[in-house]
Amino acid sequence: MRLRRAFHFGTAAEQDSAAVEAARVPGLLAASLLVCAASSERPDVALRLAAANDVPGAPLFLGLAVGRWAGLPPSAQVSGRTQVALLFAAPGFANISMSERDSMRRRVERLPVSDDYGVLGIGSGRVRPPGLVVISRPYRDYLLGLLSARLGDAERALAHARRLDSYRDDGGDEWRDASRDFSASIRATVRLAQGRAAEGLTEIERAPMRAPLVSMNAVQNRVYERFLRAELLHAVGRDEEALRWYSTLHCSGNQGIAYLAPCHLRQAQIHERMGHVDEAILHYRRFVELWKDCDPELRPEVDRARKRLDALVVQAS
Repeated sequence: MRLRRAFHFGTAAEQDSAAVEAARVPGLLAASLLVCAASSERPDVALRLAAANDVPGAPLFLGLAVGRWAGLPPSAQVSGRTQVALLFAAPGFANISMSERDSMRRRVERLPVSDDYGVLGIGSGRVRPPGLVVISRPYRDYLLGLLSARLGDAERALAHARRLDSYRDDGGDEWRDASRDFSASIRATVRLAQGRAAEGLTEIERAPMRAPLVSMNAVQNRVYERFLRAELLHAVGRDEEALRWYSTLHCSGNQGIAYLAPCHLRQAQIHERMGHVDEAILHYRRFVELWKDCDPELRPEVDRARKRLDALVVQAS
C-alpha cells in the first residue's frame, strides 16, 4: 500500500525511491506496482520494474502506452503472441499499420490448434507444458474475427462469429461463456466500424462478460471488451457512462496499460465537450505527456491535443 501510494500521490523523487524498493518485490506484486507506476504517468519507472522482475509482455504493453511500436525490439513484439494479436485488433493504435495487422492475422492462422488446455490455455483443461504454443478453436476464431473486422473484412469477421456460435455446446461453462463473449465482441467491433454503434452496444450488453476481479490475462479479464464498450457508449452519446469505463481500464492488469493514452484522450474530449475545462486540461496533459515521444504516425494526434490543451489553458486563465 505504501509503494502504491507513492506512485499515485508522491513527488518524482518519492516515486523514484519507491521504484528502487519495488524492484526487489516478487512477481504478482511487482506486476501490480508496475500498473500503478504506468497509470501515474511514470512509464519510465514501469519499464524499470518490468525489467527487474521480468514481467511477461510488459515491454510491449508499456511501449504501446507511450505510443511506440516501431521502436520496440523484436523480442518484445513477439512476446505474449496471442495476447499481442488482441492489441493489434484494438481501436486507438493507429501506428499499427494495416499490413502489420494482416501479417498478425496470418501468424494466428498458422498457430497449432488444440482444445486440450482449455479455452485460453489457463483455467480448465490440462496444464500446458512450458514453451508449448497452441491455441484453442474459440480463441483462434476470436482473434481472427477481431483482426478481420479491423482490416475492414466484415464478411470474414462475421463468419468467425458464426463459427463461435457453433462451439457453445462443445464444453463446460467456461467454453460456453467464452464463445458467447467472443462472438458478441466480433459483431460489436464490426457494427462500430460500420457506424452502427447502437447495435454493437446491444451485442456487448447481451453477452455474459464474466470477467474475474483480478487477472493478468488480457482475454480472461476482457480488456478489449471494456475498451470497446467505452467506445460504443461514447459513439451513442452516453458519455457519463463511457467516462467510468475509460477511467478504470488501466486497472485491468498489465495489458490495460496499453490503453492509457487513448483513454486519456477520450476523457479529455468528453470533458471538453461537457464544459469541464479543468478535467479536460488534466487529461490532455496526461495524454500529451504519455505520447510526447511517440512514433511519427501518432504525432499529428498529439499535436492536435496540444493545441486543444493550449487553448483551454488560455480559456481557464
